[in-house]
Amino acid sequence: MDGSRALNYLLIMFISLNLCLAIGNYNKYINPYYLNKDNLNYIVSFLEEKNIIIESSVPRFSLPVQKIETIPLEITSTFRTNLVSKIFEDKENITITNSSSNTPYNQEIRIYHNNKIFLQFSSYQVEYLNTLLESDGNQNLSRNQALKYAENFIEKLDLEKNKKNLKIKYRKDSNKANVTYYEIYNNLLLFESCISMDISEKGVFRATIQTAEVVNEYPQKQPLYLIDEVLFKIQQILTINDTSPIVIKDIELGYMPKNLEEIYFLEQEAVPMYKIIVDGLEYPLFVNAYTNEIQ
Repeated sequence: MDGSRALNYLLIMFISLNLCLAIGNYNKYINPYYLNKDNLNYIVSFLEEKNIIIESSVPRFSLPVQKIETIPLEITSTFRTNLVSKIFEDKENITITNSSSNTPYNQEIRIYHNNKIFLQFSSYQVEYLNTLLESDGNQNLSRNQALKYAENFIEKLDLEKNKKNLKIKYRKDSNKANVTYYEIYNNLLLFESCISMDISEKGVFRATIQTAEVVNEYPQKQPLYLIDEVLFKIQQILTINDTSPIVIKDIELGYMPKNLEEIYFLEQEAVPMYKIIVDGLEYPLFVNAYTNEIQ
């Protein structure tokens, strides 16, 4: 009996020791890729001294990941026909306009409209605008209501079946909300494969649809810069035009083509980037997470 009890004690000690070792090894592995609370508080306070406010969550894990190659998926005539039939209830009063773009991609542009609703198709992207649903100044739009409007829009157009491994992101702006459905790969967002919706108290009034496919993955994983180093870098280029604070509305980590000007060329190399949305800037800032260089 005593021998059995001693064996039980030894087993408990053995399991406890291995558990402690496992926790220690886990922390040893994770700590270099994790922004701890003290460092987070420091960078937030530092930015506030520079009159820069963060109004979003901050990605605190930045585990090493590999580069990938992506290819944009072209908008097919079948997809275009189905989308037009779902958007326009009155098919007889639609005007169709054809034009060309001055960019080396998206050269053929076709616009369907009826003076209130506009649906623009280019080679790799769809843009939707419904002027009837634009905000009338009433900002009484809850997060749940915005997410519901987005879900109904996706279901109405039967778009969710074209996406898999989705992550839904919500952002509140001054006179609207934005809900974006991103595809994910290696637990990172695919910034070039998403459905982005601007939403008022009336519903989804603007949307952009684009899809890309991952065609290759490089074998070697590379470390990433933590977000505090990235924020320290970008504060040096953010200029203050008046006494109002600069507001960072959103920060995300995901894959984006390395050469943004060539985003629609075939088999583009994509690397992890931080996408930072600053209130008042027309376009997001993209920072290469491998090099901490602003693209």
